[in-house]
Amino acid sequence: MIQTYIRIRDGAILIDKKERFFDAIRALRNGLYTLKAEKVYDNRSSKQNRYYWGVVLPAYVEGILTEWGEVISQEEAHESLKQQFSFEEKLNNEGKSVRIVRSTTRMSTKSFTEYIENCRNFISEYLNIATPDPE
Repeated sequence: MIQTYIRIRDGAILIDKKERFFDAIRALRNGLYTLKAEKVYDNRSSKQNRYYWGVVLPAYVEGILTEWGEVISQEEAHESLKQQFSFEEKLNNEGKSVRIVRSTTRMSTKSFTEYIENCRNFISEYLNIATPDPE
């Protein structure tokens, strides 16, 4: 796979590592290829990360302990919430849905905000624990 970054500025296309990109394109064999451009967003912020690990996950851990008497680690809580809210559904060869859990590490600030809100809503609705709004 060939990948590079482009920046659009006032209608002009600026290609990162332009020569290396075009060398890689020229080296491709004859055939049909797809060229895809998608907007790049900033990765989740350290402030979001601190809120998630310092507020959201401890609330989930507390809720599991209160509701079921089970002790889980924050890492286990993180994995559990990812299974619920950070996944992609794929269809296998038989047309059955398979859930692929995705890492939260590379989420954009927007995606991570949505993920945190889904987690908070779940914790509130199913575990009856309100979490303070992020600052």
